[in-house]
Amino acid sequence: MTKKLIETSIPLDIINDESAYDKMPGIGAHPKGLHHWWARLPLPAARAVLFASIVDDPSARPDEFPTPEACQEERDRLFGIIRRLCQKKIHLHQEAFREANAEIKRQCGNDLPTVLDPFAGGGSIPLEAMRLGLPALATDLNPVAVLINKVALEILPRWANQPPLNPDSAQRPGAPKQWHRARGMAEDLRYYGRRINEEVKRRIGQHYPKARVGNKEYNVITWLWARTVRCPNPVCSCQMPLVRSFVLSTKRSPRPYSEPIIERSANGNTITGYVVKYGEPAVKSTIARRGATCIACGQFMPLKDIRQFGLDNNGFQSQLLALVTDVGSGNGKQYLSPNKEQEQIAASVPNSWEPDVDLPDSPRWFSPPLYGLTTYAQLFTKRQLLSLNTLNEAITSVITELKNSGAPSEYCKALHFAFTVTINRLADFNCSLSSWKSSGEQQMHLFTRQAIPMVWDYTEANILEPKAISWLNAIDITAESIETVLSDISTAQNAKQQNAATHEFAQPTYLISTDPPYYDNIGYSDLSDFFYVWLRHGLQEQYPDLLRTVLVPKMEELVAAEARYGGKAAAKEHFETGFRAAFGAFRKGMDPRFPLTVYYAFKQSEDADADNSPKIGDDLFAEEAVTLTTGWETLLAGLVTSGFQITATWPVKASQKWRMVAMGTNALTSYIVLACRPRPEDAPTATRREFAQRLRRELPAAIEILQASNLAPVDLAQAAIGPGIAIFSRYAQVLEQSGKPMRMKTALALVNQALAEVLVEQEGDFDAETRWALAWYADHQFESGDFGKANQLAGSKNTAVNALTQTGIVRSGGGRVKLLAREELAADWDPTHDSRTVVWEITQHLIKRLQAKGEEGAARLYRLLDGRASAARELAYGLFTLCERKGWSQEALAYNSLVLAWNGILAQSQQLPKAEAGEQGRLDL
Repeated sequence: MTKKLIETSIPLDIINDESAYDKMPGIGAHPKGLHHWWARLPLPAARAVLFASIVDDPSARPDEFPTPEACQEERDRLFGIIRRLCQKKIHLHQEAFREANAEIKRQCGNDLPTVLDPFAGGGSIPLEAMRLGLPALATDLNPVAVLINKVALEILPRWANQPPLNPDSAQRPGAPKQWHRARGMAEDLRYYGRRINEEVKRRIGQHYPKARVGNKEYNVITWLWARTVRCPNPVCSCQMPLVRSFVLSTKRSPRPYSEPIIERSANGNTITGYVVKYGEPAVKSTIARRGATCIACGQFMPLKDIRQFGLDNNGFQSQLLALVTDVGSGNGKQYLSPNKEQEQIAASVPNSWEPDVDLPDSPRWFSPPLYGLTTYAQLFTKRQLLSLNTLNEAITSVITELKNSGAPSEYCKALHFAFTVTINRLADFNCSLSSWKSSGEQQMHLFTRQAIPMVWDYTEANILEPKAISWLNAIDITAESIETVLSDISTAQNAKQQNAATHEFAQPTYLISTDPPYYDNIGYSDLSDFFYVWLRHGLQEQYPDLLRTVLVPKMEELVAAEARYGGKAAAKEHFETGFRAAFGAFRKGMDPRFPLTVYYAFKQSEDADADNSPKIGDDLFAEEAVTLTTGWETLLAGLVTSGFQITATWPVKASQKWRMVAMGTNALTSYIVLACRPRPEDAPTATRREFAQRLRRELPAAIEILQASNLAPVDLAQAAIGPGIAIFSRYAQVLEQSGKPMRMKTALALVNQALAEVLVEQEGDFDAETRWALAWYADHQFESGDFGKANQLAGSKNTAVNALTQTGIVRSGGGRVKLLAREELAADWDPTHDSRTVVWEITQHLIKRLQAKGEEGAARLYRLLDGRASAARELAYGLFTLCERKGWSQEALAYNSLVLAWNGILAQSQQLPKAEAGEQGRLDL
């Protein structure tokens, strides 16, 4: 076995930075624009991990690299290749793929492995294998995933470097002489996409009326609607609107808002329409978590009654709140009052084909069925259904015309495929669960998270006009995306439907790299039905076997869905059995030259079994470092019981502070990448005591490496599981005192205990004042306490309260002592003239500066500290752990933020001129 680079060292800084950027929304043309997929793996991480799994670590070739210095020089060279592979907009840097491919061929000769991802999902891993010039196979049980992978791996490479067929391209000014990669197909998508738009406009344009103001007409960008229920007050009984906010835009001053026109009579109240006004609405919203309030009479209607109303009436009626229109001449949007004609046109849309299949009974991910919206058809308005259907018909018409003109049949199928996939992009935005974001004046798509939630006031886009969420915009995104997919060395690969748990390998020839399902965290098959119904409607004739079922196959999916399998225990058994079967099969199919790499990102609360959890002492940080999780336990148990040992663990950032669920929270931000090898047949057995002793010896060094990689504190406990279980996985068995094999849950608890001990030991590296502040903070946070107790604690830390006061971190008087909060620290603190700077003081001032003036401001302070700030990051890790245990979420967020910003602070501090750094010590906060 030759040790690979990934089993020794990788440049985590660049991989993390570029992976975080890759997951950021709005970064321009990108392969992810082909089709939505949930929890998609960042492409730079997949690319770097594949390369590092193939090339040798220099230490494995002592003849070529006989000294540590020679090994490091070679690693630095390989790191340089990885850094170039992780550039932003990598499709514009084709030389990076060629360089990496040349290195791979040099090390593998003509015997390249086939990269297999058996849980391919959105296709990040097989895509990057193909772009690196490697044979690739993407398999998945989910037909939506298979179709996404077919676009990237089969269709685009098949038509690479071909000029477009449309008659206008050759005459277009600036047309390229050579159509590299998929540019030719992209050009045809844009051309024939416009033809399709014209055909759809001809067929159904009358159902998308303009807005008229006096003698002027404006194109409607979006219609804004609100669902209604009948007011339970019999004296009122109006159709009361369910509106999150009547404010249409928070960007403008005065703010536009929609106000209902209420007609009152002895027979009840009626809302006859809405008018757009400017200023502040008297009533800002009508619905919240507990229920809704009638805007006409003030009657409250509990949420349970709203649900029952929806169930009894098969959904809700809707009222038109406002029109968002195009002003024209680049002057942006305007908001207009709706009228009855607009509502009547929307109501008179003829019926068309609809996906009349049931939504799953799974309230965790799907709330609309709780309110009477029980089919996929009910997630769309009549006009939305008509538009999506007419697009399908127009695509068929235009493709048939193209085929009859002599175009290659297979190329026509490829265009048909790409156009149908684009319909799904429209469906994501063009459904009655798309909401209006007033802060950005934009229409949001359905899948802002991994669920289909209920939405009360919703949008309806004009798919025919370019300034809306329209067909033409969707086609542009698809075209731009396919231009980024291929590298110059890409060749056609394969994607097929396959159950990973039943995969049989004829020979051990695969480099297996995969991001497996996360226990019950994401319901891929249920969620993807939203897209599947439209793909099946448009592509069933082209892919009859793949699209033969009415909905995505469910029962074989590796997910612990309790409702599907008849309870928690049965769901757990289904998942664990399938997981073990899959990893057992992988071991048989692995090319022995290369490690298996597994990505995992999971955080879920679950208590450990009390009788098997080790008892932990009363040290400052000595609580469980991470809550044990079924997901982690199942993954690791599946690996270990299938005969694998973990040879390396790397934390890779999945997202940054812009991720929706991470904004202002301490949400998990990293994938953990595990490199695994088959465990030797003669692996030894260990006792519980031997395992615990080895953990104490080896885990501190692993934690130092993780902290040095600038891993977020919120991720440290999860990441530490990898090196801890790596030790556990070396043994054929770890035996308890009873002689029974240790369970994975117990091993995880021991790893958590060892991590807590490491953090406690790190506390001993701090100065006496910081150690006092830590202990006092744990009991009092920033509240005052008794002087006697403070002084007694100070004595135990080899300091005194008067010394603490002199450092500026404590206030003492009247028999009370208070640790100063960040906002109370001296604004004129000058570290260049402070004779006694302590780590606690430095850490709090850095956070204060970071919060007030960002990374640049913190960098200026870091430069003034002249190397004394290095321990602040270590303290932040410990303080985060303490705050999480105490439930102090905002404080925890402060320490997590400092670590996340650390690399940026260092980089900016190094760019500051020396003179500037020393001229001004005063912080002026």
